[in-house]
Amino acid sequence: MKWGFNAKDLVYMSLIGVGLFFGWRLYTDLTSKIDNQTIAYQQLAENVARASNEFVTKHDLNEFGEEISGNFGIMKADIKKLGGQVTTVGQTVAKLESYVEKDAASDHTAEVELPDGTKTTQDFKKIKNEEGLPMAWSMYKVGSEKPWTVGTYELEFHINTVLGLTEDDQIIPENELVVYNNQDAESKGKPFKLPIVSSIFKQTMPNQSQFFLWAPHLDFGLNVGASLTGAGILGPDLGFSVMAYGKTKNDNVWRFARMGLGTRDGFKKPQVTLSPIGYNLGKFIPLISDIWLYPTASFGIGDFGSYGLGATISTTF
Repeated sequence: MKWGFNAKDLVYMSLIGVGLFFGWRLYTDLTSKIDNQTIAYQQLAENVARASNEFVTKHDLNEFGEEISGNFGIMKADIKKLGGQVTTVGQTVAKLESYVEKDAASDHTAEVELPDGTKTTQDFKKIKNEEGLPMAWSMYKVGSEKPWTVGTYELEFHINTVLGLTEDDQIIPENELVVYNNQDAESKGKPFKLPIVSSIFKQTMPNQSQFFLWAPHLDFGLNVGASLTGAGILGPDLGFSVMAYGKTKNDNVWRFARMGLGTRDGFKKPQVTLSPIGYNLGKFIPLISDIWLYPTASFGIGDFGSYGLGATISTTF
C-alpha cells in the first residue's frame, strides 16, 4: 500500500501536534507546583517545640541536608542501601545557656597529704548550670605547685520526637529535649530541660516524581508512519526503554531512550525504530493505565535509506 503526498503531510503534521503535546505535558510535569502549606514553629514549653515544616523539591531538600550536615551524603547512601530514599530532613537546635555563680562555697573540703609529706586542704566543686545540672567539676589543693584537677561529667542528651501527619501527608514534628547526668549520684535519673532555639524540617511531597537513569522496560507496540517518499509504514515492534520519570521505577509518566525491533510493509520487512521520549496516555483513558505514545524514526534493516517518521502506540509487559 502506498500513500499519496497528502497522507505523508498528514503524518508529519500529526507528529508536529504530538511534539507540541509532549512539550506542554513535559513542561507541566517538571514545573508542577509544590504545595506551600507550612507548619509553623511554635514553642510549646521550655524544652518542647513544634518544628516548622514545609514541602520542598528534592533539589531543595538535598541542598538543605548538605547545608546542615557534612555527613548528609553518608546518611543518604545508608538509607539507599536499605532500599529507601530521603524524604524529610530536619534540624533541631538547643542550647546550654551560660551561667555564672559568684562567691560560692565548696561542695566538699578534705585534708590531704602533698608529695613532700605536708598536709593541706583540698576543695571539691561541681560546676552546674542555672537549672542545677552538674556539667563539670574541679578540685583545688591549697599550697600545691599544680593545684587544679578538673573534669567533665558524662552527659546523655535525649531528643524525644512525636510525629503527626496531616490529611495531605505532611509531617508535624514535635520535639522534646532533655539531658541526664547519670554519673553524678545526686543527679542520676533526673531529667534536666534543654531549651530549644529552633526546629526546622523540610519534606518532599509524598510520591513526588523523579528521574530514574536506569529503569528498563520492555513493551509491545504498533508503529505507524510514513517514509519521505510518501509510502505508508505499519507494523508491530518490540521495544526496550532505558530511563524513566515518575513516582517509582515502574509507576512512570515519561520514558526515555526507546529502541524497537519490528516489521513493516505488510509485516514482511524488518525495521528498527528509535524514540527519544514516550508519554503514558493511560492516565487519560478509563480502565487502561499503561498505554504509551512514542514519536519514532524508523529504519528498514538492510536498507537504511528507507527511513521514515511516525509514532508507536505500545503497552508494557
